[in-house]
Amino acid sequence: MPNENLITKQIKTVTIHSVYSAYSSSLRGLGDDQALNGALLAIVGGYAANKQACRIAYQMAQQAVRQGIGVISGLSDNIDKTVHEGALAAHGRTVAVLPYGLATPILPKDRKTLAEKIVQRGGLLVSETADEQASDGGMAYVRQAFLIARLCQAVIVVAAESAASSLHTARYAALNGQPVYVFPDEQAGSQALLAGDWLAGGRAFSELPEQPAQPMVDHESLDRLLAQLKTWTIK
Repeated sequence: MPNENLITKQIKTVTIHSVYSAYSSSLRGLGDDQALNGALLAIVGGYAANKQACRIAYQMAQQAVRQGIGVISGLSDNIDKTVHEGALAAHGRTVAVLPYGLATPILPKDRKTLAEKIVQRGGLLVSETADEQASDGGMAYVRQAFLIARLCQAVIVVAAESAASSLHTARYAALNGQPVYVFPDEQAGSQALLAGDWLAGGRAFSELPEQPAQPMVDHESLDRLLAQLKTWTIK
């Protein structure tokens, strides 16, 4: 069954056209498309993130929205989930990009509840389709990472293991010339980005920068990034 709780609340499904010419397809959104207005900071990470890493991501999201910068992430457990929760707790703007259709049931229950809160509080769920379309495996998460990277203006990676889809977000953002930051934790993927190893095989990533991702070490570092994002305008 589709997401009945979202639909019966008479939440409007809107069509969102990407502001980027490199992505020509329309996106589908459930919620308020005004959530895409203004700069968005992507905060993404791995499934294996511990409580400390999740707490850091939560605090980063709160710091961002309190300065008027929206946050964007997936709707997965650990880092993604705490990013959205942090933004909502601070009454901020948050966008969740889904790897499946908007009408696809969201499981488990706590993730569905979070999705409902995002929509009810002026946020947005984004997908490539409004249909009940299940994830088609790994490539769905690669496309999800691409969309996050294209809709944000900067990326922070927290606690990414070497196989985390958040590394794809970092790669696509770097290819697009967007700043990529990494919280310097012990996860293999995070350490690789900080060392300039983008873990990128194949020709698709042959133009990745040689320089490493930048470390995001404290609140002052984040404040400097947020100050830059406040000057961002759609070109």
